[in-house]
Amino acid sequence: MTLALISSNDILLKNMNYYISKNVTKVICGNRTLIDKEVIKYVKNNHIPFEILNCEETIEAFESHNNYDTLDLNFADEFILFWNGKDKYIEEFANLCKLKSKKYLMVQVINATRKKITSWRF
Repeated sequence: MTLALISSNDILLKNMNYYISKNVTKVICGNRTLIDKEVIKYVKNNHIPFEILNCEETIEAFESHNNYDTLDLNFADEFILFWNGKDKYIEEFANLCKLKSKKYLMVQVINATRKKITSWRF
């Protein structure tokens, strides 16, 4: 199973073993968020094949996200979306997953007085 992990820019979780199950055969992620860095470190340490999707820096952010969406939806079986509660892009991506009948897990990460509280929404 190919798993894509997508996140808002301003959050960090370090327990990737909780999110990346043993039946994952390939991981797809970006290379721009704090969570992306943790995912890459985790898959390298655990010898899980992975692919990094880089968005062209010359394309405007919205167009870049649209390219990223298409690639992720075409090449991943399931998605984990790490959301800061404000990022409209992650919400739009969740709606796109619903529209395309793709399985996804949305993890909302809230920073409340420097404590991380995590909740799940499908």
